[in-house]
Amino acid sequence: MCPITQEFPLDPVMLADGKSYERSAINEHIRRNGHDGVVRSPVTNLEVCAQLIPAHLVRNTLAHLINQGVIKGERADTWKAATKKIEEDSRHHQYIKKLTKEGNIEAMEELGNAYELGDWGLKKDLTVAHALFLRAGRGGSAGSLTRAAICYLNGTGVPRSAVRGMCLAHEAATMGSEHACSLIAMGYDAGRWGLDEDKAEAVYWYRRAKKASVTDTPEECRKRAIGFLASYGHMVRAVDTALLFLDSDEH
Repeated sequence: MCPITQEFPLDPVMLADGKSYERSAINEHIRRNGHDGVVRSPVTNLEVCAQLIPAHLVRNTLAHLINQGVIKGERADTWKAATKKIEEDSRHHQYIKKLTKEGNIEAMEELGNAYELGDWGLKKDLTVAHALFLRAGRGGSAGSLTRAAICYLNGTGVPRSAVRGMCLAHEAATMGSEHACSLIAMGYDAGRWGLDEDKAEAVYWYRRAKKASVTDTPEECRKRAIGFLASYGHMVRAVDTALLFLDSDEH
């Protein structure tokens, strides 16, 4: 049993104190308390080398005892359920990875989400996530292109670039992304991301977001748009006229 989590470890590793730990738990302990390659043991409180060694024998023995029913109880049931989920996630990851290689847009988006969040046992990698969002966006996904734009605007996984972010946001907006329109509106509202503060332009883009074909904006952004439009309602009529002209021009 892991001395930190008080559960049977799914990915056991051994510290130099001779004890086995859940990898994620001891890594977090080392991150918080380690220095210069040493850390105090959670069990003995003595300083030991912070290097971890995979405890394959512990993992195999534990799996055998639980699966054979030698070890029973709530902790064993929790371990079995978690192990089953890891195996299912691994199979799903391989399936989605295969579809991604074949050019499936939805698979690219799902794999990007997994790398962004660190799901399916994957190590969080925002650079890979951005690359997948951009690839899916270039393949026709307005929502994914918007997410690639956000990566540039926030500097997550790529160097921060307001120019690239806004270029992608405008491209995604023309593809119908509601959130891309909202991002542009927020830029004009606050005078950020290389855009001048322009409330009339912000109204235009918030109103355009309401007409977007791809509803990908988080609910809090919609509430923000409603509040903004309520405050600048005197500009709405002129913008509606512009949008009508835009719609008629597109047809």
